[in-house]
This record gives sequence, structure tokens and C-alpha cells, in this order.
Amino acid sequence: VLDAAGVICVGANELAAVQERYPGKRVIYLPNGVDVEAMRRPSKLVLRSHLGIPPERRILLCVSRIDYQKNQKLLVELAARCRAAGEAVHLLLIGPVSVPSYYDELKKQAAGLGVAEWLTVVPGAEPGGELIRAAYQQSDVFLLPSLHEPFGIVVLEAWCCGLPVIASRVGGLQHLVRDGGNGLLCDPRQPGEWVRALAALTQPSLREVLAQGGGQSVGDYSWELVSSRLLDFYYEVLSS
Repeated sequence: VLDAAGVICVGANELAAVQERYPGKRVIYLPNGVDVEAMRRPSKLVLRSHLGIPPERRILLCVSRIDYQKNQKLLVELAARCRAAGEAVHLLLIGPVSVPSYYDELKKQAAGLGVAEWLTVVPGAEPGGELIRAAYQQSDVFLLPSLHEPFGIVVLEAWCCGLPVIASRVGGLQHLVRDGGNGLLCDPRQPGEWVRALAALTQPSLREVLAQGGGQSVGDYSWELVSSRLLDFYYEVLSS
């Protein structure tokens, strides 16, 4: 960093700290992007039939690697609380297993809470592929309970498909998600907050507000705009 002419921060939460640490450097916030049109291309796969999820169950989707940082155990507890309240939900986790021991704990937790039948784990899927698009397009809610998250590109993917988002109030997610505007923010260590947020999304009016907000927000993260900003930054650094 000391020899660099410029610094790019992927997470908005990192920007101020880097600017303070390197006051003489050109520092910008340049997030990840998303191929909006590709994500919105209708999937031909029927998700529920493909994964054996009954039609009456509300699909709660999380796309992220399976490990401690991503905190999927909170979602298993959330599913258990919903089931105890008589709500028909199904938890769908899609992502590579980066910590096998955590995956084992997750399955044991689901069995212990009696929700193993209401949990489907797909340990890896092609990014932007048919299954991923079907999951985003045909699920009911997207959940990201990470304990730490510099940005959260999966939130952009959910927004592309009009899926309402509930995310952790941590890291870059706090800057990406506007609570009540394009998503809902919750404490990743307080399952009760997630229960209440999920219950709030049974209101069609709130779902519509969040879907519209997410759809508008994702336009700021198209690869065309992100690439243009990156090119401008390179020109600025090279011309100095």
C-alpha cells in the first residue's frame, strides 16, 4: 500500500479507515458489480419440483459458503421458531462447504431442533447458473446472517430478481442495505430480530416497497457503471 499510487476499497465501511491511515493516497470506494440482465433472465428450472420442496412452504433462501462467518446456524434456529409457531417455511442454503465441521454442526442442530425435513442444503452451484437463478427468482425471502461481510454481492443478485432481503447489520451490509428502504437489517446474534423481520414481510405492502427499492438500488452496481468508475480512477492515478 505504501508504494501504491491509489487504493480501491470494496467495502464502504473500509473507506474512512483507509483514508485516515493513508492521508496522501487517492482512495475510492468501488464495490463489486452484478450482471443485472443475466440474473433476470427467467430460469426454466422449477425449483420446488427440482429440490422436492412442497408448494405450501415459504422458501427462505441463503446463498453463501457454509462456514462460521456466514452464520447459517441462526437461520436453522429461525426455521425452528417459525415451525414452532405453525408457519410453513423451508430453509434453502446454497453454497460450497468451506468448513466441513461447521456443516456437520449445522445438520446436527437441524436434527436436534426437529427441522431437518424443512432444510435443504445444496453444497455448491454454478454462479449465475440455472439453479442459482431459479433460487433467487422463485424463493420468497433472501437472508444473509453473516457475522462479518465486507460487501455482500449476493444481496445484489437477490435485488436483481425482486427478492426482499433481510441482512446482518454488520460491515459493508450496513452501507449497502437501507433498513426499510431496500431491505431489512438485523443483529446477527439476535434471532428474535430475524423472527420479527420475517413476520413483517408477510405484509404485501412492505414486500413491494423492498422489492422496488432493491430493484432501483441494483442499477448503481451494474458492471458497466463499476467498470467506468474503475477506468476513470486509473486515468486519474496515471495522469497525476
